[in-house]
Amino acid sequence: MLSFSKKLYLGFSFVLILLASVSITSYVALTSASSGFGDYRSLARAANAVGRVQANMLMVRMSMKDFIASSDEKDKQSFDSYFSKTEQFITEATTLIKNPEQSKKIKQVDVLLNQYNLAFEKVVTLKKERNKLVNDVLNVKGALIEENLTKMLISAKNDGDISAAYNASLATRNLLLARVYALKFLASNMQSDAERVVKEFADMKATLSILNSELKNPERRAQLEKTIENSTVYQQAFDDVVNEIYNRNNIINQTLNRIGPIIAKMTEELKLSIKEAQDTLGPKLQQSNATAVILVEVIAVIAILFGIFIAVFITRSTLASLGGDPAVVTNIVRRVSKGDLATDLPNNNELDTSLYAAVREMVKSLQSKAGLARKIADGDLSAKVTLASDKDILGQALQDMVKNLNSILANIQSAGDQIAAGSSQVSNFSHALADGANQQKDNLQTIAAALEQLSVQTSENALSAKEANNFLLKYETKQNLANCF
Repeated sequence: MLSFSKKLYLGFSFVLILLASVSITSYVALTSASSGFGDYRSLARAANAVGRVQANMLMVRMSMKDFIASSDEKDKQSFDSYFSKTEQFITEATTLIKNPEQSKKIKQVDVLLNQYNLAFEKVVTLKKERNKLVNDVLNVKGALIEENLTKMLISAKNDGDISAAYNASLATRNLLLARVYALKFLASNMQSDAERVVKEFADMKATLSILNSELKNPERRAQLEKTIENSTVYQQAFDDVVNEIYNRNNIINQTLNRIGPIIAKMTEELKLSIKEAQDTLGPKLQQSNATAVILVEVIAVIAILFGIFIAVFITRSTLASLGGDPAVVTNIVRRVSKGDLATDLPNNNELDTSLYAAVREMVKSLQSKAGLARKIADGDLSAKVTLASDKDILGQALQDMVKNLNSILANIQSAGDQIAAGSSQVSNFSHALADGANQQKDNLQTIAAALEQLSVQTSENALSAKEANNFLLKYETKQNLANCF
């Protein structure tokens, strides 16, 4: 059978184990939920970053197209601004994305974005060179060629040189058509327009060759030489413009327009992949949290119920071990410690092993011993002392006290009997002397008187011995009682 302390230790150990179980389960659940929410938040932030990469990349592409169409520096600045933001969001997404495949894809997007930027910078350079050739060469030289041909036409007409005027007008026509198709090519970038420019310049060159063979006027020949020189420069500049535009368009078509959709597709796939991971993690996290909450609630309920059971069990076990309320038992012990044995302890049907039963047996035993002591104090030495156990020191002391008092009383009675016998012998001897010695009557009377006095003294001694015996008996009884209590 478990002791009271072991019951307490065992009960509180179970309660602590359940409390630890609840704490550990709650900690694991909270840690898992926190980790899950952290992962979910990281996915949300990564999806947001990828979405912003996608949005800013769209603005980058639009700014690129606007710049190509307008060559406006504001569009170039807009491109640089959106490109910088795109790089920032790619860096943010790279730090947030943990999935290896997704991380690989965002790095590929970063590489493609850098290629896109390098290609755009080449386009910007070619665009600037194209604009410089158009503005500084084509527009300038074209106007000079037209001006010289016009002067030649007017001069030849004024001089009546019909052939020179006719060829100058044909060359002017070819120049104007070439410039018109050059402008058309700059807008359309059509190869047919470029070929028409080349054709018109070839026709103009043939016409200028005729003029070169026919002209004799020094002024018109000087104008012709300037026209041929400027035409050569114009044609070379136009060829350069055509090459730059083709190179630019090739970069636009083969790089920018190719990489742009790839980046858009990859970012869209990446965003959908992250969203899919969110959609998978979200319900899983909710289910995990719901399961953890249910588990914590179940363990908590079990802990509460078991705690109530342990509390009831320990309380009942404690009361059963005490045999009653501790305050009652404490009050009884306190009264007994003060010598108050006049206490009626009813039987509460408690366990024989309870503290109350032990106290009740102790009080009953003390009351019995006190009754025996009272009888002994009243001179009743016939009372029989029954020992409660081999270790009943008080009972043994009472037994020894009764035995010793009975021995003392027997010794006193024996001394009295001896005194009475001596007195009888003296009396008989006195009568014998009286009968044998009448002549000594007076002496005998004197002796008789002395014997009578001795007899009186003997009676008094016997009475004194009896009183001494009773006094000694009472004194030793009280002394033994005092030693016992």
